[in-house]
Amino acid sequence: MKIAFSCVLATLLFAGLAMADWDLIYEFNQLPEDTTPAWEAKNNNEPNGTQGSIIADPDNPENNIYYINDLAGAKTGRIVPLEVDLSVGLTIVVRMKCASGGHVQSFNIGWYDEDYTCAECVLWPDHFQLGRGSDTPITAEFDIDGSEWHVYRITAAGNDVTVYVDESAEPKVGPKTLEDAGKGNKNPGIAIGSQSTSGAQEIYFDYLLVDLSGTYAPGEGTPIPGATPVETAGKLSITWGLLKTR
Repeated sequence: MKIAFSCVLATLLFAGLAMADWDLIYEFNQLPEDTTPAWEAKNNNEPNGTQGSIIADPDNPENNIYYINDLAGAKTGRIVPLEVDLSVGLTIVVRMKCASGGHVQSFNIGWYDEDYTCAECVLWPDHFQLGRGSDTPITAEFDIDGSEWHVYRITAAGNDVTVYVDESAEPKVGPKTLEDAGKGNKNPGIAIGSQSTSGAQEIYFDYLLVDLSGTYAPGEGTPIPGATPVETAGKLSITWGLLKTR
């Protein structure tokens, strides 16, 4: 859930300070390919029509979200080039939910360094899994209602991954060693969407944040801008700009 900027200067200054250490803040008010820097096609998976679109949030029409539906036709995969160094570690915070239809060998969030340490995770209607389950074996999974909005915080150092949900201090899983695929990739960065022509998904993204300076549990590192305590459905009140890179 996003809210409008405050007109109060002090609030803006505070929000600016809160954003200082995020390497990427993306609200999905624009298509990924229309932002700066632009998200590139992942493995030549180009979006087509409604397969990747900005829509009004059905739960809050004043809020825009990114909707992927590629259950039929060409797949939607996007990657934003970032200097990922998994020897340092990274933190990803994403608010998302999936439709009840599920997926077929897809991933929703992936991260890759210049050596292509490949790490991916998948949100299903009834569980969350580390590893895509094909060339990246499933390392761990936990039950969750994926059809409801939740905030997922993913931290990775090397191949050790931890996942938190709705900013709870207690990890849902991890740290777990996620076996990487070890195959070539065009460039390092953060990816969303289907990985390959066999992947298919129907999913919604509200926002995505990336910190490349290390692994931070909830309450550590840079705060989520404008965040209030998480509600039952994992919604946050957010005050930030459309897209900001350090």
